[in-house]
Amino acid sequence: MKKILIGFMVMTVMASSLCHAAGPDTTVDALIEKLVDKGILTADEADLLKGRIVYDSKVIQEANMKRDIPEWVQNSKFSGDMRVRFQDQKRKNGSVNNSQGRIRARLNFETKLTDKAKVVFGIATNGGANNARSNNLTFSGDTSTEAANKPFAKTNVVLNKAYGAYTFNPNVSFMAGKMDNPIWEPMEFLWDGDITPEGGSLRLDKKINDNFGVWATGNSFVLNNFSASTSDPFMWVVQTGLNAKAGEKLDAKLVGTYQGYANIKSGFTGSRTNNTAGSAGIGANSLLYDYTAPMGAVDVGINDPFGELLPSRIYIPRVGVFGQYTQNPSPDTDNKAFMAGVYMGNSKVSGFGTWKATAAFKKIEKDAWLDILPDSDFYSGNTGVKGFESIFEFGLAKNMTFVFDYYQARRIKVANKAPEHLFQADINWKF
Repeated sequence: MKKILIGFMVMTVMASSLCHAAGPDTTVDALIEKLVDKGILTADEADLLKGRIVYDSKVIQEANMKRDIPEWVQNSKFSGDMRVRFQDQKRKNGSVNNSQGRIRARLNFETKLTDKAKVVFGIATNGGANNARSNNLTFSGDTSTEAANKPFAKTNVVLNKAYGAYTFNPNVSFMAGKMDNPIWEPMEFLWDGDITPEGGSLRLDKKINDNFGVWATGNSFVLNNFSASTSDPFMWVVQTGLNAKAGEKLDAKLVGTYQGYANIKSGFTGSRTNNTAGSAGIGANSLLYDYTAPMGAVDVGINDPFGELLPSRIYIPRVGVFGQYTQNPSPDTDNKAFMAGVYMGNSKVSGFGTWKATAAFKKIEKDAWLDILPDSDFYSGNTGVKGFESIFEFGLAKNMTFVFDYYQARRIKVANKAPEHLFQADINWKF
């Protein structure tokens, strides 16, 4: 009899919730207390019943909300990050000598239209007119006509990304639009991390077994569009990789890339003139060489490399080495770029006390790579330079990190080497 009574009360509350989309009625609580007073229910049974009624009512309300809200809204999410930076940059010839504060803020919206299709939009702080390699806003640093000599002037935001993606099956996916960069590097070098290329990308993934997997991407990106020409410059990138591991101790990533261009010598004037310029008859900012070139990269890591060899208070969870190399076959000289580095610490810096230290030597000769693409912090993104970069990252809290980044670089194969020191101290928040 008692079970029948309890069941009846639960059904009554569920029916009431369906009709009114509200929580358990206070009259139900009063009825339960009355049953306790009559000795029909114990106090423990009454508490259990109240909890069950509250739970069932919540489930019903959530079901009603999901029924009323479009599915694409339910499958939407926001993410983003915010960075505050202090930067000190000094170049020996005096052309650069400043300290400045900078911020970068990015907000992304993603919604799944179906289990296979999604769209992504992103806005970010404006890193400057026509600047594809930065979303940094310098404190009171806008020198445009409207904002010159006006401290604390407002700034604007830009469309940082906008693309659609479709997953045909677990092994094949596609995205098109202004997208996150699908090109992989072991460390930011030949591609600046803020670049969001425009075009399409097809990705193939295949897991061979628990220790091996292969993947490949085919990408086509538009570089410029001229209304009076059908020979618009564009680039294409084919990249393939092997992910391998030996148990939980050793893992490696081997990647080969072939990057090509079309119509850049006669139709592309976006070069910053670090690359060798073509003849005046083609155009002052035209390019003399092609930049179609292969590139290889590797990253090998060892987890818990020292085991019990170090004192317990000193723990290094992971160490690794990485490298990258390319050679442009178009010119005979000044055509090589490479990077070699080491790291130690956590695989991912997330949460208090996690950390990672990285150091690398980088060299990129004048015509090794198209000069609109390299890391803009490494000697202002120029080619024809070499130097060192060292990074230390430390987790302050969940999704909050502190980063020291130091560059020491100089020009090569010119009379004025103009060595440069660049120091950055960042606080990053992610959500």
